[in-house]
Parts: sequence; C-alpha cells; structure tokens
Amino acid sequence: MGTILSFRLIIISAIYQILVTILISPCIFCSASKKVPAIFIFGDSLAEVGNNFYIQSYAKPLCPNGIDFATGCPSGRYTNARTGAHISMDEQIKYFANTRRDIICRIGATAARKLLRRSLYIVATGANDIFAGPGLKESNVVDNNTYTSNMTSTFRFQLTSLYNLDARKIAVANVPPIGCTPNVRDRYSTDDCVEGANELANLYNTKLKKMLPKLTKNLSGSKFVYMDTYASILEILQNYKSYGFTNADSACCQVLGQGGKHGGLLPCVFFAVACPDRKTHVFWDAYHATEPVNLIAAKLFLDGGLEYVSPINIRKLAYS
Repeated sequence: MGTILSFRLIIISAIYQILVTILISPCIFCSASKKVPAIFIFGDSLAEVGNNFYIQSYAKPLCPNGIDFATGCPSGRYTNARTGAHISMDEQIKYFANTRRDIICRIGATAARKLLRRSLYIVATGANDIFAGPGLKESNVVDNNTYTSNMTSTFRFQLTSLYNLDARKIAVANVPPIGCTPNVRDRYSTDDCVEGANELANLYNTKLKKMLPKLTKNLSGSKFVYMDTYASILEILQNYKSYGFTNADSACCQVLGQGGKHGGLLPCVFFAVACPDRKTHVFWDAYHATEPVNLIAAKLFLDGGLEYVSPINIRKLAYS
C-alpha cells in the first residue's frame, strides 16, 4: 500500500496497485508540494494486492497464483503477478476510520487532516454485486433497475462516509464486462460474452457515472473521478491481438479437464495448471486479468482521455 506510515488497512487493487507504483515513482512528483502523501485503495478481489492472507476467508490465492513474482510464490493476489476481498465496503470504511485515528494519534489532528485531504483514494467495488445480481439468476427476486438503484444508493452513502473521514480526491472504478469472463462464459456454456450480465453491469455503470458529479457538487472540496474499467477491458477484449494477446476468452490457470471449456468453473487452486506464457492470455483465472492487462488499464486511467477516465485522469487528480 502506498502510504507514508505502516498503516493497518484495507484490501488493495489489481489494476490499481500498478497505479500506486507509477504514482509514487520519484519522477512523477518532483515538487514536494505536489507529492501524494498517501494512497488508500478500497475494493473486492479485483482490487487485491496481498492482504487476503491476513483476513478470515476460505478463498486464498495459493500457487500457481503469484507465479511470475521473483519468488514464484503466492502473494495474496488473484493473478500471476501484480494485480489491477472478501471484506464488505462498509467494513473497509470502518477499518479506514481506525487507520485515521491511528494517524491522528501519531501526527496530530491538524497534520492528519492535511495528509488525508491531499491523499488519493481509489475505490473499485461492485463486481461481486453484479455477479450475484438478478441478471445472472434464473429466478429474479428483484428487477435489474431496482437492484442497480439500490447498489448506487448504498454506494453513495459509503462514498459520503469516506468524505466525512477527510477523503477529498476520490477515483471510482465502474464494473468491468463480467459477462466476458471465463466463469460466466462457462456457466452459460457459450463462447461469446453473456449480454445479460454485461447489460446489468452497464445499467449500474450508467447510474454510477451520473451520481459522481452530483457528489462533487454537493460535497464541498471533493473531486470524484470516474474510471471506466468496462470500456478499458472491453477495448482489450475486442482488440486483443493488437495488444499482443492470443487468448481472450479462457483462463490461463485452470483445472484441466474439470474446469469447463474456458477454465471458468473452478478457481486457480493448488492443483490447477498455469499456461506456459502468461503474456498471451487476457484472463489469469475464471474472474481476474493477467498482469499485462492490468498494466494497460492502469496506464489508461493514469494518463488517458475522457473515453476512459473523466472528468480528469488520475495524474491530474493527484496534481489537483
């Protein structure tokens, strides 16, 4: 985690860990007044960089996860190397409140408030809600519109809670095209993306994008940025060969003969087999992308145009 103190906190990111690495590089901020003092990242397993081993969870990314790190060992990340949890967003905010108290105790209330308000916050959540949503169930208890409206309403409250804890520069990622993951392809026995799942994701994303400018307007001093993970991943999937990939629909790490046609029915467990060259695959396992995909998306968010990040990119948000 890119913070100046050894804070106890949070579940961190896949694509977004790479953003942290880039942002804290010495060449990015030469002026002391422009440095990002801390980066806090909240999210699900698409936003995980290693804290998974320190929480109570049956889902542990064991070998061959982490195969491309120098040690070749699992690191708590659901990928072959760097990534782009199993604690709810509400719980993560509670942990952040505890961290905030720790900071205040260490450096005082005034300095802590200054640090927190100059820091960068990246929030990547919602994918698990879409996976569990009515668009992927045979019997719908609630319709898509109501379901996504409830998601947005809950998220608005959570983001406001972060603001009340002194977060001001907040970048929010939308939900990726989960209908294109190996898991959903195999669940529906298709070689194509499952449009019902992607439509549900898009419906939520549309509402999220409309909500963020309202938060910026209503919460004094705040800046909310919308990171279009859906668009960035879809761009890679639709043009995967131009990015150097040869496989855009199957998991690199899968249980051979039992994981489904695309390796999406079983997770990347210790007896799974990883493909020889991870750079050829878009997907690492049934749900998560490989490091090259995470790097491409991170660069789009850092310096990309309005088609991927709005109203400003992450570099401009950090400088603001």
